[in-house]
Amino acid sequence: MNKKLLYLKRMALGLCLAFCSVSVSADVYLNETFDKLGSGVPADWGRSGDIVAKFQFTANSAGYSGMCLRFDSHCDGGALCNDQTMKGKSDILMTPTVVVDGNVMVSFWYRNPAGGEFAVYASRDNGATYLSNIVLEPVTGVANWTLCQVAVPANAGDKFKLVFVATSNASDPK
Repeated sequence: MNKKLLYLKRMALGLCLAFCSVSVSADVYLNETFDKLGSGVPADWGRSGDIVAKFQFTANSAGYSGMCLRFDSHCDGGALCNDQTMKGKSDILMTPTVVVDGNVMVSFWYRNPAGGEFAVYASRDNGATYLSNIVLEPVTGVANWTLCQVAVPANAGDKFKLVFVATSNASDPK
């Protein structure tokens, strides 16, 4: 029987991106609701990317049904906005590694009403590679909360991670 990796995440990206999760299955490898997260991101999640700290993912209470992680890279009229230095810069988050028994089911909520591209990938080698394993194609202009549920091929013993990539379009809300 295939186990499930269920990340019911609430994601919002529009001048921001956010995601959160809920799961109740006994076959779940990882369940992250972000409900106890006051700020930042979970300590056991990996982070990389080239965007400044001010615009990185952080906890937010405006998720699909509670807490979420939000990527907010809109310009605030300051120097970062005037020279567009944040345009094309990304924040990349990776879940903790889980060793799987085979194929997994990934599920999360997202939205991206006006932000730069948001994409989700799967890594089967502990995060070393992931770009060829697309879970969610890069999206923009998604105004309403949308459920993404995808079966991801995996082999027993794979060191599985989900990789969330948000890229700034340096939008100016004014």
